Amino acid sequence: MKNFLRPLVGVAQYRRGAGMSDLEKLVVNCWTLVKWAYKQCGFQLPDFPTEQREFLSENGEELTLQDVDVAGAVVFVHSRLPKYLHVGIATGEGTVIHATNRRETQSLAGSGGVFEVPIDDFVSERTFRGAYLIRR
Repeated sequence: MKNFLRPLVGVAQYRRGAGMSDLEKLVVNCWTLVKWAYKQCGFQLPDFPTEQREFLSENGEELTLQDVDVAGAVVFVHSRLPKYLHVGIATGEGTVIHATNRRETQSLAGSGGVFEVPIDDFVSERTFRGAYLIRR
């Protein structure tokens, strides 16, 4: 899955409310990025993080925070706004790839996009709300 996602890091732009059709223009948000990545692997996920979490909890394996660094694991955290979930995908190499409207690094200009960040940074800034993995 990381092979599908890494080409978007630093290239795709973030837009709140972006849909699957916006991917053609390299515009995403966190949930469209996850939905698209899983679609590339033959899985159909629901549209929004809350629905994705429910689907994955019913159809996937739940992981603890200590076990979250599994390639393809979907990691849910609270965003800065408590009622919203933010989501990213673990690479299995100690990082998470996610789309955000915040600048994650000084080396990338703009207001947001797709970033690969250390898992500890991804989770420490937000409240861990679960992680799930669908195995083939």
